[in-house]
Amino acid sequence: MNGLDARVLVGVFGVDVEEVDRQQYVVRVADVKLGLLKLYWLRWFLDLEEQRGVWSRTYTRAHAFTAIPASLAPSLFYILGKLGFRRRWIMMVNADPVHVPFRASEVEDVLRNIAYIHAVHQFITAKRLKRRFRLRWGEVAATTHAILMRSGYNADKNLIQRHLKPETMKKLPRVVLT
Repeated sequence: MNGLDARVLVGVFGVDVEEVDRQQYVVRVADVKLGLLKLYWLRWFLDLEEQRGVWSRTYTRAHAFTAIPASLAPSLFYILGKLGFRRRWIMMVNADPVHVPFRASEVEDVLRNIAYIHAVHQFITAKRLKRRFRLRWGEVAATTHAILMRSGYNADKNLIQRHLKPETMKKLPRVVLT
């Protein structure tokens, strides 16, 4: 790794979540822009957005969204911390974006998978289902995987079996990813 001179692929996506009924959602992800960016410029942008925040230093207007398996998270955050990234700049979901929800062969497909995972995680699981099912903090990621698996997409079955009961699985809504 070349430190802050390393180039990373950055994608900006538009996400639209439509609620058909309480048991079905449609998630649309539209490509807006893909490009290579040096880590230095990404850190500069996120720092600038934090400085524009409202009165608090913990408020950030922009985040870097990623999805990685939980076992790799400590190493990633340690390296990014050494490069000057703050933990609150990065929104992470416990998933392997190469396999969840679709198998990805291109880098653009991996970025699209990350957008799908975050859309289901934030707009459906965290905002709509967390209160209804009284989900604790550790169950939100497992519920996101369970929604994807119930809808017929790839998901982490071991994570679902560890944290969710089978009767809860039957109550979850279905998602259509387009």
